[in-house]
Amino acid sequence: AKGDTKAASTPAEYNWAHAEEASSLLREIRRHSAQVADTALALQIHAGFNQLGWESHGASLHQIRGRFNAMGRNLDRLQEIHTTIAPWQQKAVERILPSAAALGAQTEKAIEHLNRHQGNFWATAYRDNVGAMAEHAESINDSVSSFLDYEQAADRLEALEHQIEYAGA
Repeated sequence: AKGDTKAASTPAEYNWAHAEEASSLLREIRRHSAQVADTALALQIHAGFNQLGWESHGASLHQIRGRFNAMGRNLDRLQEIHTTIAPWQQKAVERILPSAAALGAQTEKAIEHLNRHQGNFWATAYRDNVGAMAEHAESINDSVSSFLDYEQAADRLEALEHQIEYAGA
């Protein structure tokens, strides 16, 4: 069935249920990272044109922090089940961890800047922080999307292999 071919190429600790959970968690991370990237890009644009008040910037940063925290909970769970998921999922987690850590650091820097300088969110340092947040979130999104695309391709290949086996029998 579905896990047979994949199990043959994965470690003995492989757990199909954990692999399914990991894919779901990665999809959630992709969704949150896309939202963070969009919000951070909007903040960067608004900061450059001084279009929003500090309260709006604060609300957006709070929203970003919430989404980042949700990604963090997903990553924590992925690390808990790391040894029992598919190798491609393990690589996905390992690839996005540095960007996630950087995203968290940039988010905190932006929040600290806004707390200290409520009326100076058009400053270069603030715009650079929110720009870096967008870049890290986009990096996470791109990486996760590539790995999930890989999963779909592998599933399709497996289905075709089974189809060929049955046709040749």
